[in-house]
Amino acid sequence: MTSQSSEKVIRRKLRPPAGGRGGAEAPSPVAATLVRALARAAQDLAGLALRAKPPAERRCGLEDLVADVPEGALVALVARYGLVVLDRHLVAAIVGMQTAGRIPSADTPPRAPTRTDAAMCADVIDGMLELLDSRLAGDSIPDAEMFRAFRFAYHLPDAEAAGRELEPADYREIAFDLALGGAGHGARLRLAVPEPRPDARDVGEAAPSFHEALRAHVLESEARLTAVLARQTMTLAALEALAPGDVLPLPDGALDGVRLEDLAGELVATGRLGKSGGHRALRLTHLGKREPAPRMPVEARKPQALENLAPGARSGAGPSAADMAQPPPAADLGETLGASPGQESFGLDPSPIPIEPASAEG
Repeated sequence: MTSQSSEKVIRRKLRPPAGGRGGAEAPSPVAATLVRALARAAQDLAGLALRAKPPAERRCGLEDLVADVPEGALVALVARYGLVVLDRHLVAAIVGMQTAGRIPSADTPPRAPTRTDAAMCADVIDGMLELLDSRLAGDSIPDAEMFRAFRFAYHLPDAEAAGRELEPADYREIAFDLALGGAGHGARLRLAVPEPRPDARDVGEAAPSFHEALRAHVLESEARLTAVLARQTMTLAALEALAPGDVLPLPDGALDGVRLEDLAGELVATGRLGKSGGHRALRLTHLGKREPAPRMPVEARKPQALENLAPGARSGAGPSAADMAQPPPAADLGETLGASPGQESFGLDPSPIPIEPASAEG
């Protein structure tokens, strides 16, 4: 390589990006459309008149995007994994116009936005995005599809949460300063959307790798299950009268119909309570959300021959009614649960299984 060609390469590397210093680009037609959409949404939905200065557009990574979130700003995730950031002055103006009919002073101390603030700003954000979507539909504006079909999803507590929620990718950001009508101070809004990947059109190759990675990540998550032996309903008076040593009777078949539930209380499986290796254990008997067939009541399962006996013959022939009311002891499953290959079992703590607190009625 000659010295002349080397000099050209160095000059090209030192040349600032198009649109100015710091990676900022000249305003695009999309940015100008976004400014008009925000002004219309703020006026129609919050009664807030504002004027926007010429917008700035840049490309940046996730770290730079999150690092530039100012203190007290409202950070909102928009569907399709984009980000909208309203600085504290814009949040205060939108909330103030809807609650007090005026824009608060700039001297108001900064504070973290609340869920109420987010709910009151959500309509303006959605209105802005809907107008942007409708005005870009059918236009041949370059990169217009990047900014379409975005909607407010939920409020993030801070910039760090945005860094966890968003995908580490390159983002296109539109930011503009605003002059708030009737106020002596301004505000700022930023919209950032992910850049399309080079292989985004090749769905056949990109989709499987993404879904496989997502599946692997989900399967590593902790799944907490709860074994429910029984639930009881009692009056508030009975609940307040409970004392240590009281006995709560279990329904017939409780040991054979233990429910295995997820965190939402949905049925995952049912099983039979027993022991394995000196520990409480649960042998799964039915998988899925569908309840197994109910057990036949004790009275319906009495042998016909026993029904035909005379009352005197039955009085001393079998266990008493008090004995029948006692639940059967937990079966010792022993080697059946511990040694059988492929047998599904759940070892539990050797301490007694606590009964779920009873719900009160009345």
